[in-house]
Amino acid sequence: MGDIQNCNFLNFTSANPFYAIETSIPTTFEGLSTFRNSLDILTSLNTSYVGLNWNPPESTFSNSTDLAAEIKDDYNVQTQLRIHYNNMTRNEIDDALKLVKSKGYYSILAVQNYGPESDGSDEFDEYNESDEPHEYNESDEPHEYNESDEPHEYNESDDYNDSYGKDVYTNSSSVKPDFKCAGELIEYIQKNPDFKDAFKIGIIGSPDGLNKNNSDNNSDSNSGNSENEDDGLNLDEIKSLVDTVNKGAHFVVTRPFYNTKKFIKWYNKCREMGIKVPIIPSFFLIRDYESFKKVKEQFNLCVPRFLEKRIEEIKHDQRKLKKLGAMFLIKQIKQVKRSTDVIGYQISATELCKVIKKVLWKSELLKPKDRESLNFDLIEE
Repeated sequence: MGDIQNCNFLNFTSANPFYAIETSIPTTFEGLSTFRNSLDILTSLNTSYVGLNWNPPESTFSNSTDLAAEIKDDYNVQTQLRIHYNNMTRNEIDDALKLVKSKGYYSILAVQNYGPESDGSDEFDEYNESDEPHEYNESDEPHEYNESDEPHEYNESDDYNDSYGKDVYTNSSSVKPDFKCAGELIEYIQKNPDFKDAFKIGIIGSPDGLNKNNSDNNSDSNSGNSENEDDGLNLDEIKSLVDTVNKGAHFVVTRPFYNTKKFIKWYNKCREMGIKVPIIPSFFLIRDYESFKKVKEQFNLCVPRFLEKRIEEIKHDQRKLKKLGAMFLIKQIKQVKRSTDVIGYQISATELCKVIKKVLWKSELLKPKDRESLNFDLIEE
């Protein structure tokens, strides 16, 4: 069971951080089976919460809350349910909040609905033991990443051969929303006596800045081409984030990022400008060239030149890309741990449980008792 209770984050510090996993709801029988197999493994390592989308394609609020109930009852792990407020009416949000409250869930994340179209049918590929990585040796451990990293350090013999699924971001809707930004939704919840004390509410932060037409927090933020910048950071966007937190947000979850140095600058600037609630970095594993490009464009991500160059060099070799993704994520987490007071980390791609376990092990996010619980063959892989 995860130590987190009601998403208060009270038991965690930078020296004792938590980790959480994020996923979309499987829409096939095979996907659901793989999802449950992954949860069996990951929750045994004290996953603090599982982040779920409320209304992905081919799903309903009932599907979402039923799965959340299964996670809570069977694994004794909290769920964080994500509400895509800008494709829902006020009545739909009221109904959803009442349903979630009745089932005893505490944490919601207000996110804007955006992204490429996808039906979600291939979210989780069928899992096979033969897809697991080969033997892992200490010599496979990557050195520190820097812009002078050369391609030759990634050898084919070091590659993983896992079966990667694809994350799903819900489709845009023709519904005219009653809430145009997260700040409006938070104000509504805080003023509603039925909901005010029922939830811990999170919002999205964007270390790389918002897309031109995507403003996740306050509608009056100037997203995109602000002249009010400091060291490449958009201060107007950070001020918007500060204002939204001040309206009652309890925590911030970031969009994925690959430029770790920029994240650290953004994180420190958020603290400097007055954000005191937990800021949880979210990581998206590089799994294949197509998904990397899609995520980069979708979130307007800043990718270090050396990383993008290496990805372009091996873009037709999925095994090398998977290995690179795992190694790079390990270094990201280590760098954030050294340079910030972050108390928790969120990782997507639940179906890649074997890769995630290695990332947790090598980045030292696993608690000593959880490291001891791993089988010897896993440690040596």
